[in-house]
Amino acid sequence: MGAFFVPQFCIAKLSVSFLRRESKGFVLPVPENLSIFPGLHILIHRMNTVFKIHRFSAPPLLIPFLTLLGGCDLFQISLVDYLQDDTDYSPSAYVYVAASSGDDANSGRSQKTPVKTLGRALDIWAAESSASANIMLLEDILQSYAEATASGLLDFSALLSTRPGIIEVTLTGSGSGKTVTNGAAANRSVLYINIPGKIITLQNLTITGGRGSPGGGIYINSSKLIIQDGVIISYNETNTLGGGLYVDGVGSQITMSGGIISGNKALTAGSGQGGGVYVGLNGSFTMENGAVKNNGAHNSGGGIYISGNAYIRQGDIGSPGEGNTANHGAGIYMGPSGILELGSSGGNNPYPRIQYNVSSGSGGGIVINDGSQTIFYHGTVLNNNGSSMGGGIRIVNGTLDMRGGTVTGNIATAGQGIVVEDAGTFKMSLNARALEPANPVYLYGVNKMITIGDFTGNYAAGIAVVTTNGYPTGGVVPVIFGSTLQLTTYYRYFNVDGHGFGTSLDSNGRLL
Repeated sequence: MGAFFVPQFCIAKLSVSFLRRESKGFVLPVPENLSIFPGLHILIHRMNTVFKIHRFSAPPLLIPFLTLLGGCDLFQISLVDYLQDDTDYSPSAYVYVAASSGDDANSGRSQKTPVKTLGRALDIWAAESSASANIMLLEDILQSYAEATASGLLDFSALLSTRPGIIEVTLTGSGSGKTVTNGAAANRSVLYINIPGKIITLQNLTITGGRGSPGGGIYINSSKLIIQDGVIISYNETNTLGGGLYVDGVGSQITMSGGIISGNKALTAGSGQGGGVYVGLNGSFTMENGAVKNNGAHNSGGGIYISGNAYIRQGDIGSPGEGNTANHGAGIYMGPSGILELGSSGGNNPYPRIQYNVSSGSGGGIVINDGSQTIFYHGTVLNNNGSSMGGGIRIVNGTLDMRGGTVTGNIATAGQGIVVEDAGTFKMSLNARALEPANPVYLYGVNKMITIGDFTGNYAAGIAVVTTNGYPTGGVVPVIFGSTLQLTTYYRYFNVDGHGFGTSLDSNGRLL
């Protein structure tokens, strides 16, 4: 507790400081229109995070901890007009920042007294020995922002390296949202996070205009980024990897519980990968909701390129009229060592949806390559265009374990649904369905393996139809509920070993 007697003939702004039991400072924000009148005594009593403010005509017998700041600044509203005895007053959960009109000399604890920089806002939290900092932006942050570095408009590596006690930062846009834009600044990300062990949460913000390489919009290494509802990461570009976001480095994670990643591009021929998101070898990306749409990569992974771990539980990769585009793997491209889970074990719903994506080469929905692995628990791969091959999914050199979900409505010259080629392996079981009108599962090339069996779905009709590209016309195997099938192709025809359908072969090894 603390008390202070205001001198005669002085009307002043009051700044209140408390000494906690552990001797750590705490600043109570007092609205700037609060008037303290001559002869008035103020008692403020803290009970957890709620403060009781009392007025006395005589001084209470308390040790003074209050500090008078700002001299005799005049105000127009009296204390009686503003509050009554025993009024509860809860401190703001935020420090407020107004990058244009704020002043770092302000308290930052009300929307009327914002500070100017994130650095000052972090200092306020650090002075309270807080490991978490909640910061609300009252104005957009533009490319001329004072704390920008060559790496990022908001360089959290620089901001947090000198404030090691702060582990978590939540950055929120006020009202209908605020924009953080890099403008015309070249070769710089909007958010640059290259510092171990930190957690940055974004809420109600638009991140745009980035030109970082890698990481056009956001670069993250060795830290965690949480993207929540109201966040839009849009119209950022890179000449290398990750037009919207780039994540790599030990301990690096992105969790997307909402928001939109849209209109971002990875431009350069041959190296432009991950138009929306690039997940590096040591990176991790979890999508719990939201949308990744209308992004483009010159090479591969228009929506997402994955060499690390990715868990796409819900949400959309592409949408009607706003599909992602790339030469290969317009929706998702699985690169070296990539591991992807679509849906979650035990789930059974049409999400996530990989939809309306368009490739100019192959793999409209997904390309699985370079020894990567994908487990498909539930969701839908639909209405994608794979151009020459693999409308829905193309398995080049990797494994697709399809335990649920549906592949339907996709188009391509060869293999509308799923194409298995080169060192590709395809397993299909449980509730999985491939329902294209032609070539739902298409075996292409030499020595390809497909295993289909152990279904639990109650399907009266076929679950899939398996075809090859023919020698001379190939064979067709309808896969019926309850059957177990293993196929290995040999020079454009296949041998069959299974039960539940005929297995007779001609002298060339083709199905009769």
